[in-house]
Amino acid sequence: VPVTFTVQDLALIARAGETPFQTRVRVPLGSALKPQDLVLLEELEAKSGARAFAVGSAMLLGAERPPQSDLDVLLVGPRSREEVFAALTKSMPATWVRLADAHFPILAMEVHGVHLDIQYACSASLQHPLHWATHVCDGGGAASAALRDVHAIRNAVVEVHGVAGWQLYQRALLRVKKWAKARHVCSNALGYPGGLSWSLMLATTALAEQPGAVTNAEGGGGDGKALVQAMFQRFATWPWPRAVELLPSGAGKNAAGLMPVLCPTDVSANSTRNVTEATFRVIQAELQAAAAGAPPAHVLGGLQVFVRCQVRALGAELAVCSGWLEARLVTLVRSLDTLSPRPLKAAAGLWAIGISDPRSTALERVLEAFRARLARDVPAGSGWEDMIEVVVEDRDDFKLALAAAQSPCISAAATGGMRLPSDEVML
Repeated sequence: VPVTFTVQDLALIARAGETPFQTRVRVPLGSALKPQDLVLLEELEAKSGARAFAVGSAMLLGAERPPQSDLDVLLVGPRSREEVFAALTKSMPATWVRLADAHFPILAMEVHGVHLDIQYACSASLQHPLHWATHVCDGGGAASAALRDVHAIRNAVVEVHGVAGWQLYQRALLRVKKWAKARHVCSNALGYPGGLSWSLMLATTALAEQPGAVTNAEGGGGDGKALVQAMFQRFATWPWPRAVELLPSGAGKNAAGLMPVLCPTDVSANSTRNVTEATFRVIQAELQAAAAGAPPAHVLGGLQVFVRCQVRALGAELAVCSGWLEARLVTLVRSLDTLSPRPLKAAAGLWAIGISDPRSTALERVLEAFRARLARDVPAGSGWEDMIEVVVEDRDDFKLALAAAQSPCISAAATGGMRLPSDEVML
């Protein structure tokens, strides 16, 4: 009689002399990666002396990772993060490099046309990070949570719905990411849920179904549409601020935030911590429209006043300065919250914040404070203070700026390899 079962880990066993075999190392299985991604991981390992793991969408989607998405990587090794990042900065054939001192410090770079976001976990352990006693690394860092989170999503879905259910989840996740990008509601930097948050919301939707129900609803080769629609309907009426948890932990009772989506590894961490009152309303409206099957409305329809934040630079300078500015935009979005802002990234180095309540005095006061903060924080000697514009424009002037930024004559070299959005900003 054939026996069917799911393999989650490979265990490497060994023994000494006549002693019983013992498991020495356990290696979790994951998704097959793109050949190009494998080459990049091997190059990172060779030049850093650390082990490289794909995280984020690369691990969740494997070979189906969209070409325009970033490749998120976790490096693990015994050296200090500073040493490893310095070595990679010098040795990788990068078009540009930027060190982002975020909650988890990230080394961002573009290599062979791929945007890499690299985190580092300091540990001398040879075990896979998933099997460490804790996600906390040597020295107190917690970067390994990025790897443990995506494995937690995969393991939870596979356990309930099997490999076929996981493959259906992957197809559905591609649809969710495409929708969120088209509707401009996937950006932690602008006050929206990021990729991990949408992945968790989709996963909890799948886990709410009975075993086999997900694949039965769509057939063995389903395209994920039914699961995506179920997610829209589930969260269009979700009783926020009730927390979303991959698996019940009890932490949700004390979760803060407007729409908390808790990380699986550190359940005290809210992956949607940047959501504001205004962006929360935008997200709810988009989910409700999608649940109802309404035709897409213009993203910036009806808005007549815009804050244009733009980097006037070319090549690598555009990419590096844009990354620096984008990391600070959530401060502006929060400060504008009472004016009902609708922020989005419109093109390479260009962000728009549509204003529903354009009270000129309040708006100018917020922008003056933001410009002063940028002038104070700009890296010394960078010259970026002369490259960054933060201005208020009417609809016609903003359309002209957008058309210029999206001009087909702007080459990849001129944008430092940055990819322009594939969809139009609907005005």
